[in-house]
Amino acid sequence: MSGGWALDAYVGNTPATEKRMWRVREKVSEALTLLSPHQSAEDIVVPPAAIAELLTELQKLSGRHGVFIPCFGHAGDGNLHARIIKAQEMPGETWETHKPAILADLYRTVRRLGGTISGEHGIV
Repeated sequence: MSGGWALDAYVGNTPATEKRMWRVREKVSEALTLLSPHQSAEDIVVPPAAIAELLTELQKLSGRHGVFIPCFGHAGDGNLHARIIKAQEMPGETWETHKPAILADLYRTVRRLGGTISGEHGIV
């Protein structure tokens, strides 16, 4: 994988492995909340072939806006949960005034890559 982001791949090929993987997945949101209570949780979907480009674009968007944007979810079918997380050093009023522009950039990026928002929940 270009970009070197994946450190390993896990396959849920036994009930015990599947249970362990789901336990980690269930704790992701809780762990991210520890970074900052100021977040915007977005469900996005892109064609699976566009996921690598999406992650590259989210890294650029993150740098441009000074926020952290981790993604997790159902990458096999293109559904991702993107969390836009306010940086600790960003004042709260800056977060509130810039959040609409950050979301607009996110939605434009997803749309440009052939995706949509909330695909997981039936909105296409």
